[in-house]
Amino acid sequence: MTRIIHRYIFRDLFKVFILTTLSMTLIFSISQMLRPIQKYGVAPEQVFKLLWYFSPVMLSFVMPIAAVFAASITYGRFASDNEFDACRASGISPHSLAMPGLVLAVFVAVCNLLLNFYISPVYIDKAERSIQANAREIIFRSLERNGYYENKNGRFKIMSDVVLPEENRLLGVNILEQRKNKSGWLVTTPEAQVEIDTHRHYNNIVAVAHDAYYIDGKTQGYSRRLPVMGRFGSLLGEKVKFLKYDELTEVKDNPYLFNPVREKVLEVSDQLSAELFSEYISRSLSDNGRFELFTPARRLVVHCGGAEAQNKSTIRLLGEVKTVEYDKLLAERMIKTWAGREAFLRLDADRSWVLSMPSAVWKSPDGIEGLAADHNMRGISMPAELEDLFSEENILHTVMNEHPDEPTEELKTLHTRVKDKIVDVYANIHAEIHFRIVFAIGCISLVITGMALGIIYKGGHVLTAFGLSSIPAGFLIVVIAAGENITKNVPSGAESFSYNGIYLMWAGLGVLMLISGLVYRRINHA
Repeated sequence: MTRIIHRYIFRDLFKVFILTTLSMTLIFSISQMLRPIQKYGVAPEQVFKLLWYFSPVMLSFVMPIAAVFAASITYGRFASDNEFDACRASGISPHSLAMPGLVLAVFVAVCNLLLNFYISPVYIDKAERSIQANAREIIFRSLERNGYYENKNGRFKIMSDVVLPEENRLLGVNILEQRKNKSGWLVTTPEAQVEIDTHRHYNNIVAVAHDAYYIDGKTQGYSRRLPVMGRFGSLLGEKVKFLKYDELTEVKDNPYLFNPVREKVLEVSDQLSAELFSEYISRSLSDNGRFELFTPARRLVVHCGGAEAQNKSTIRLLGEVKTVEYDKLLAERMIKTWAGREAFLRLDADRSWVLSMPSAVWKSPDGIEGLAADHNMRGISMPAELEDLFSEENILHTVMNEHPDEPTEELKTLHTRVKDKIVDVYANIHAEIHFRIVFAIGCISLVITGMALGIIYKGGHVLTAFGLSSIPAGFLIVVIAAGENITKNVPSGAESFSYNGIYLMWAGLGVLMLISGLVYRRINHA
């Protein structure tokens, strides 16, 4: 007899639950997709893919609502038709009748944990890859609609008068990049060819400018063919909430694996490498009166009065600078001697160094002399004793523990930022893990509350119980949101984050469980 009644309740309960879940997921998914479609111009054929990819994210929020709705409606109707009283009169306990609702509550909680910790992050990654795979269409569609394209952080912008997507060409083009903590540059060209350089987790936009004029912070010039590269960033954002459980634990053990932290660490390492390199040069000058630099094909012997680290990953060589250039591949044959009143070592985009000598006088071994307006020697590697410090395995340890004798103010500022970022990521990881667990357990209490209120208010409107159930649901959401914000709100310069927000989440869950327990007890007297 009991088994038949359980099947009867299960059938109605899951029918309402599944229909409500499907309809609400579709509505919420479409509403969430409207803004990206409007802003980035996602192709129509991509919309259905993205709806599928975003559905697990919506399910994690929709399923608890649908379960509470199904429990309150099903048990409310069951009680209002006097079926609940009839079962009690025949000797079936209220707790036995509540078993289907409890099973639904546990089912929703387990699904919520699986969705939040494993399934949703995977589908978010698939959505990001789908968008990245159509980067070219998104760029050209933005250029056609708006006359310009800019990446997510707004630092790389392409403006064009005429867009020819069939030929991958742009006419009347201006390309602007604004670099953080570094001078930006502007390229203007009558024509550019656009290509996408694909990688696993990101893409680069490569605009090949023809007959281009360029201006950066210190120089300007002309080039017949100038490739310009910018990052096609993540449209969904690189956030802790999109990480799987194993990724959360990996980032907690090694924050350098998380790209936002990695970018901050690389900013510090650029400046730190310049300052440690400057100290190495000063020691070499003190010991030998010169220092050596190496490229794959050249050995450079440099004589100068000293070295001084500056901002923007730059080393200024002091006094009269003389550089003797030797060919490593031809038995150390001397090629030229360069002399100038100033010289700079700057970190290049490929993380090699460039020796710049403005207004340098050169002299070849056979006595021929000349003047170079702006001579640059590229591809210079770090000294061996420093190179290992900045390898992928050691870079985070180096940034956090290695310090020059007299660090610049910029290095101190960058170092503070990376420490703040790491603490912020730790806070976000802890807040995210506890949020997911508390929310999943809270789903059980909410479904039990909805089921009990449906039985208690059997004489009222069918939506009365669901409306009353939304009060503890709102309380749980407010407490979790407040706890998350308290945990994530880390003041600048703090060594660690506060656990008060996490305690608040669990305290709110405890209050909710107490309320659901008290309400559930009342079904014996309903």
